[in-house]
Amino acid sequence: MVLSSEIKDRVKKQVEFYFSDSNVPRDKFLRGKIEDDPEGFVDIALIASFTRMAQALGFDKPRKADEILLQTITDIAEVLRTSDSLTVSDDGKRVRRSQALDSPDEIAKQVDERSVYAAPFPFDATLDAITAFFAQHKPVASVRMRRHITSKDFKGSVFVEFQSEGDAKDVMGRSLEYEDMADAAPAGDAEPAVPDFEPKRVVQFTFGDDQELNDTIGFNLIKEALGGKDAGVAYVEHKPMAKTGCVRFRSEEQAAAAIPEDSKVTIGGLTAELKLLEGEEEVAYYKRVAASKAEADKREGGGYSGGRGRGGGRGRGRGGGGGGGGGRGQKRQQSWGQGGRGGGRGNKGAQR
Repeated sequence: MVLSSEIKDRVKKQVEFYFSDSNVPRDKFLRGKIEDDPEGFVDIALIASFTRMAQALGFDKPRKADEILLQTITDIAEVLRTSDSLTVSDDGKRVRRSQALDSPDEIAKQVDERSVYAAPFPFDATLDAITAFFAQHKPVASVRMRRHITSKDFKGSVFVEFQSEGDAKDVMGRSLEYEDMADAAPAGDAEPAVPDFEPKRVVQFTFGDDQELNDTIGFNLIKEALGGKDAGVAYVEHKPMAKTGCVRFRSEEQAAAAIPEDSKVTIGGLTAELKLLEGEEEVAYYKRVAASKAEADKREGGGYSGGRGRGGGRGRGRGGGGGGGGGRGQKRQQSWGQGGRGGGRGNKGAQR
């Protein structure tokens, strides 16, 4: 295959990230491969088999290392030879870092200094979309989406590592907005007002009393059962092990189309009854969303969340403030907190 300039750029950036200080310390698989070789080389064919490399190369799906063509390996090696941070082996089949890794504590300190914690983001936001959002302002080294341990659902907050501490501080000094469909309400002791909303877009699902729930029923399962993003799913509200929850759609037509004639849907092997919320029930839903949002903001320190320290929001120093704002269709203002000890120690390494 002939690599276009766009593909070459994607491949170079992706492999540089794999071998970066941001990724190697927390990527157990890749670190193991590096340590297996006396000189720290890793087969380019193996690297090309990673999921995000398959996307960078334009493959329709990931391929196994032994399925990567020799010409593709040669083309990738040619691209990687232009990198200042990577070294390609003489035979053109392997690649390694140009510089040895610092100690874990030193890497964590450096990554902490050039990283920020930012929130909130819509729960269906993608890694590529969030990366592109920040890359408009300063070069991004990595973005780590914080996820719930059990369901793996996106929490709506991220750690963003920039190329330098100066870039991180520059972004923290800005007021940025990420456009989404989520509702927001000002924090405070009073009950939040109901934000403006378009009617007949919320579908409630209820599991029968005879259904035995488990903690695998999460955002992703619910979203896919109702048709996913292509069917207009914009937001899912559901507490773990709860018998009922709600799904908000982007249009009245999409909400109506999600309800079959028998008003039933299967979610994770369990049957749920569907109902379109209208009138007082619909108003109650939006009040609940606004109140829940206000309470969450209050717990995080007022306005939108932010914080410095491990886990992004506990411990040392500068917390992100931020105003309230916007109902449906408005832009959501981001707030900042510095660091997160290596971009969120304890989170999994970035997706390969």
